[in-house]
Amino acid sequence: MKLKLALASLLLISACTSTPPAQDSTASTCLAGGGTMKQVGKLQSWKCITPYKDAGKACTDSSQCEGECQTSVTTQTGTNPISGTCQVDNSHFGCSATVEKGKLGRAICVD
Repeated sequence: MKLKLALASLLLISACTSTPPAQDSTASTCLAGGGTMKQVGKLQSWKCITPYKDAGKACTDSSQCEGECQTSVTTQTGTNPISGTCQVDNSHFGCSATVEKGKLGRAICVD
């Protein structure tokens, strides 16, 4: 009985550790494409995070970026266009606001 309890405890503890996924085809494809397997979001699930070549470039519209044109601006007053920077990578976790045609687009926070 003690052995069964010890084994069950060991399995439970090992299920809670955060170790990288095995080198399966998804991870291999990710690495081959220049990405990195990372734990993201509230659930800490493994995703392939790939950097964008134009990360940090100034922009006024997402069409100018590989990802989205993002800004830290949360409100827009007047008619002056706003600018942002091209998204760093394909992760959509965290808070961001987009810039579309020089105007503030959607703002969202993703856990």
